Amino acid sequence: MFVDPVSIIMIMAPALTPAVVALGYNPVWWGVVFCATLLTSYITPPVGVAIYYLMGVAKDVKTEVLFKGVWPFVAL
Repeated sequence: MFVDPVSIIMIMAPALTPAVVALGYNPVWWGVVFCATLLTSYITPPVGVAIYYLMGVAKDVKTEVLFKGVWPFVAL
């Protein structure tokens, strides 16, 4: 949540993937789960890249409203 997605990919993918495969998990499904967690990092503050994209499109909506609207999706 506090690191941008590119940094997460560069740091965590090489570190976790061999361990997950050694535990017997399918690498394809591991990639799906890894991407789903990356999508969560795209919408969570403070980095929240997707929120800043949305601020550029919806100029009449306050930033606080966008940040508050993200939490139900993070909880899911």
